[in-house]
Amino acid sequence: MTNKVLKELETLVSLTNVDLNNDYHRGAKGVAVMALSAIKELREESGKLEEWQPIETAPKDKKVDLWNKNGRFTDCYYDDICDDWRRTGRSCILTRINKPTHWMPLPTKPKQS
Repeated sequence: MTNKVLKELETLVSLTNVDLNNDYHRGAKGVAVMALSAIKELREESGKLEEWQPIETAPKDKKVDLWNKNGRFTDCYYDDICDDWRRTGRSCILTRINKPTHWMPLPTKPKQS
């Protein structure tokens, strides 16, 4: 969705051939340019979130994937009481994630076809 909107806004801005001395047209083009800039910034930020981030920046209020010297751990959460990262194993046994170095958001669920 964002890519489609971004492309449409880029086209709108590039094709806009109006009298910029007219306040109405200058304002309309200005809004389109600001919207385009905001969408580009959001796209850059969302791309960054799909990469591994330093553990110090990990959100402690939702599940994430973690990385340590042993590899990737999925569906991890921060335990405030124990002040540690954990995940629930297959048999509901809590696993402590030892010294995670990086985190990544959980992948989005696939769309139903």
